Amino acid sequence: MAQRLPGRLGLLVAACVLAFAAASHGPGLSPAAGAGLLALAAFAGLVAHRLTARLCHAGPCPAEAGQPLHRLAQAVERSPSMLLITGPDGRIEYASPSFCRCAGRLADELAGTRPELLDRAGQPIDYRPEQAGALAAQREWKRECQLQRAPLSPLWVGISVSRLEAAGTDPTHISHCLWVIEEVAVQRQSLDTLREAKRLAEEAAEAKTRFLANISHEIRTPLNAILGLAKLSLDAGPAPGQRDYLEKIQAAAGSLMGLVDDILDCTRIEAGQLGIGATPFSPGEVLARIIATIAPRAREKGLAFHATVPPGLPQLVGDPQRLGQVLAKLLGNAVKFTAQGEIRLEVETRPADTGRLALCFTVDDTGIGMDTRQSAGLFEAFAQGDSSMTRRFGGAGLGLPISRHLVEQMGGHLDVHSAPGQGSRFRFTLGFDLAEPAPASAPPPAGPTPLAGLRILLVEDNDINQLIARGLLEQQGAAVQVADNGRLAVAMLQAGAPDAFDLVLMDLQMPEMDGLEATRHIRRDARLARLPVIAMTAHAMAGQRRQCSEAGMDDHIAKPVLPQQLAETILRHVRPRAQPGTPPASPADDSPPPPPAPAGLPRVDGLDTEGGLRRCSGNTALYLRLLGRFADSHAGALADIDAAIAEGRHADAERHAHTLHGAAANLGAEALRLAARSLETALRNGQPWADARDRMARECEALGRALASVLPPPAAPAAADMPDAAAFDEALARLVHLLATADGTAPEAFRRLRPALTAHFGLSNVTKLSDALDQYDYDQALTCLNVRKPPSSPLSTDQP
Repeated sequence: MAQRLPGRLGLLVAACVLAFAAASHGPGLSPAAGAGLLALAAFAGLVAHRLTARLCHAGPCPAEAGQPLHRLAQAVERSPSMLLITGPDGRIEYASPSFCRCAGRLADELAGTRPELLDRAGQPIDYRPEQAGALAAQREWKRECQLQRAPLSPLWVGISVSRLEAAGTDPTHISHCLWVIEEVAVQRQSLDTLREAKRLAEEAAEAKTRFLANISHEIRTPLNAILGLAKLSLDAGPAPGQRDYLEKIQAAAGSLMGLVDDILDCTRIEAGQLGIGATPFSPGEVLARIIATIAPRAREKGLAFHATVPPGLPQLVGDPQRLGQVLAKLLGNAVKFTAQGEIRLEVETRPADTGRLALCFTVDDTGIGMDTRQSAGLFEAFAQGDSSMTRRFGGAGLGLPISRHLVEQMGGHLDVHSAPGQGSRFRFTLGFDLAEPAPASAPPPAGPTPLAGLRILLVEDNDINQLIARGLLEQQGAAVQVADNGRLAVAMLQAGAPDAFDLVLMDLQMPEMDGLEATRHIRRDARLARLPVIAMTAHAMAGQRRQCSEAGMDDHIAKPVLPQQLAETILRHVRPRAQPGTPPASPADDSPPPPPAPAGLPRVDGLDTEGGLRRCSGNTALYLRLLGRFADSHAGALADIDAAIAEGRHADAERHAHTLHGAAANLGAEALRLAARSLETALRNGQPWADARDRMARECEALGRALASVLPPPAAPAAADMPDAAAFDEALARLVHLLATADGTAPEAFRRLRPALTAHFGLSNVTKLSDALDQYDYDQALTCLNVRKPPSSPLSTDQP
């Protein structure tokens, strides 16, 4: 028994450690107390081991002394905890049976070795300097890493090492180190699974955001055309029946636009990106706009509309757009769900802290009302008070959940009180800071031409969007020039005087150079640093707005563009130059006047002239001009597509096909539109494209030949506009000099000389020259002049 006693007492050491380790994790013990007990247990075990050695040398031990030690040995052997006791040098002196089983080695094999630890990549860790530093500073050393278990695979473990000090020795002396090891492979696997799930969820959310941004852009672009062209058509004074159709188109498109905005707002709410602004605003103006919108709708249904607003409300600081959105939704629902009776809007002031003003908004109606169950689920997304197949009222069920979220974001709470057949009452209270008094400024121009005298550069690559935006701007008095992409816009701005334009309206997605990159180029030019640049795009997500701001843009207008919204946004950044009574500046037009409109449109096989004319708002001259442009440029479009395909630039070829597809649709060339769409789809999807290209080329060339045979020739310049030979030579020499010196007055000189240039050089060459000047490419313009010169020109080097 005496010979086996040292081994038994060695197990007693482990048993003591295990007992106190278990106690340290029990209820009511702090981590510090647990660490102290662990150290005490290990120290007690070592003392017991030394006493046992002395007893063994002294003689036999009583038999009963072995019984407790036997029970402790069994407890240690059956315990799942892994424990090590090492010397200060890290060599193992004791390893618990559970550690031996985990390591796949015997205790004798482990004795005198050091634990081998690996990092995430499976490389050895030199942990001893870090461990020694922590223990010397009286701290526990902790690490999560892999334990080498050759020949078994490494195991992820959590390790905690404490120092042990022998009694009666120097406190700074470390006699042993106690290792408590826990397997964490399952926990790590769970964490890895959670991390992977989180990554996938974030990717899905990002993909959803990208999808919504793209789908928003794709929906807003045609909606902009629908609403814009409907507005221009209504302004043209259509017949009563056509006016009714156009007004219904406007209403339907507006409803679709509201649904798109609601879906985007829901997405922003889910992503936590629906922010609330803080800008000075007039609550009276916000309420006036809402009332002006809702009151006519109420009158159309035979409802009385009452609004009670305190007079003289001061300027406040908040988000007028979101406040107006909430009020418009509540009042719109009141009109929608009320068949007879009245709608009432009441605004009251409430006591607030110094420097603040609280406003209570109440919307009452005498509509159908709701029961308790319907009211309880009213603010759930996509919920409907009546979800049956026979429900009387439409809607996606998004407006009220968004409204409650917006009210809560602004610091309030939206309540509803309702009963079936007795109407509903919605109420919320918001607190606002009082705005600092602003210096007096001239009021924005009133009347039909609030933008009178403003010179605006419109940067837009889509012909239809150009037509709409230019029409809306010119109706309000602005002078507009158009650049088809960002590169041309930058060239125009850099070649002209710093004050050549008052403001730039910039699309984002354009060929050659997009709107963001163009704005960065503009901001790098010190002369243009203060020129207002406003994004006008179908992108409406918060991410795109942030990109616009980071690129240096001053504001953002989401398509579809409303005339009032367009004017208000522009006037936030610039004031018109024209004095009262001054007529608006005429828009610059570098192109020759369109041919006179014939009594009827040409009849061309495969061309829907009536549809094309409708897309031009009934402007026959404009439609004929577009047909003429197509007749002149279709060969170049085919050449661009073929060149891009030959050079492997399939994305560029797809873009050219898309442009031709849009042009054909606008003209009413249905066969060409379908052929161009087939080529565009084939290029996008990596499918065989040769047949689609040949089909498109045949349709394009056939339409070009047909148009050339039926379109009237351009009007010849009047004889009175033609200078004599000497005057022409002098004017031509001056134009060449202006181009050679990159003088900003060259375009104006060209416009004055254009009729004579057309007579001498032909329309085709002058059109190329005009295109070069439109792009401020003076070198190319000089090349166009040097191709052909009249014999009398002293600058001529070629024969005519």
